[in-house]
Amino acid sequence: AQASNKDKMYSQSIRAYKTLIHYQPDTLNHYIDLAMVYENNKMYDSSLYWLNLSLEKDSNNYRAYTKMGEIYGKYYGQLDKSIKYLLKAYSLKPDDAATLENLGVAYGIAKNYKESIKYLKLALKYNSDNAQTYSNLSGTYAYMGVRDSAIYYRKLYEEKLLKK
Repeated sequence: AQASNKDKMYSQSIRAYKTLIHYQPDTLNHYIDLAMVYENNKMYDSSLYWLNLSLEKDSNNYRAYTKMGEIYGKYYGQLDKSIKYLLKAYSLKPDDAATLENLGVAYGIAKNYKESIKYLKLALKYNSDNAQTYSNLSGTYAYMGVRDSAIYYRKLYEEKLLKK
């Protein structure tokens, strides 16, 4: 299932994950992995369907809420819905750097820069190696017109890229 997804053989990957779910219906990672295959294949409604199924099995599945928030924000442009799901994920796992970064990005797009900075800095607290978070902070400060901070985080972003 994973190999065929990586090779962009989405139909094969979907069949494999559905088979895994049939035989292991309580393994929630299969549902989320299948949702990600659908996302990779630009089938966002199907992705949301499987994420909702995983939440029916475990309403505290922070990964499903994070992915739903990401899909609603990134592909549907529904920032209010995106933030709602991301905040739910955050309430369940407040130290997940991916959720925090997604919250920071969503708030930034919504032009709520104070909240954007808050969550992006929290994301760095839990994963200071993610270059993209530094870039997002730089962009947020740039939109705010805080040039010194924008330059500072841009330099940190470039340093992280050089270390890769």
